[in-house]
Amino acid sequence: MRKHILILFLLIANVIYALGQYEEVRKELDSVIVKPLPYTNAPKNPPRKAPVIYTENAIIHPKVSTSFKQPIIGKMELPIFVYTDYECTQKLPVYPPSDGNMGGFQFVSDKHDCYVLYLNIADEEFNHYRRLLATFDKTGKRVDYIEVGLSWDAWICLEQFSIDTAMQVVVNKLTPMEKEPVKNSFFESFTGYRTDTYYQILKNGEIIKTKEVVFEPQLYYGPTPEERKEGYWYFISRGDEKVKTITECNERVSSPYP
Repeated sequence: MRKHILILFLLIANVIYALGQYEEVRKELDSVIVKPLPYTNAPKNPPRKAPVIYTENAIIHPKVSTSFKQPIIGKMELPIFVYTDYECTQKLPVYPPSDGNMGGFQFVSDKHDCYVLYLNIADEEFNHYRRLLATFDKTGKRVDYIEVGLSWDAWICLEQFSIDTAMQVVVNKLTPMEKEPVKNSFFESFTGYRTDTYYQILKNGEIIKTKEVVFEPQLYYGPTPEERKEGYWYFISRGDEKVKTITECNERVSSPYP
């Protein structure tokens, strides 16, 4: 009998703790800056045609965002790390200082009963950046998340996204295919393939993967010296790539938390 009472007490204590944690996250989310929809971090007027990959620093680093401190980041239950390689095989955990170095903003829709947060995870010492789009219910509990941005060394951005007024998200990612890892940020070119993944954020915050388009491999070029002087970063071109496969699907994303 005492054992059952102890188990019940522990369950109640855990629920109370979780509710308190979610409440802190909810209060933080209520104060996060709102960005209007639709939104994209891809530029409108590329300096040259495909297959070059680029974007502008002002778009990658929004001037207006909310800075999050370490305690609240931990309570959001998100995987806080960056990749140190362009092939995305080497993870580096990021521990934000107490004064906060991770910025973000949120998107709001009258038809959605959830928070939709964009978070920029930064390892500023080595210039590695990773961006997440995460959803939370109205209690502050995390629902789902997807990765929507990757960049390195102030020049290379191999993943970007856009989101429309219906909360439909498109993530464009470029994956290198060289025999040796691409290490030099001032590379002349490399062979890689682009993947466009489509998602739908539901009213309750669940994120559903709806389609994946994979393109044929091709050669991608780095920035020219002139473009570096203009401060261009580089991203996946929407140019002359040829479609390899199109996969229709309707599955909720996997959102593991270590």
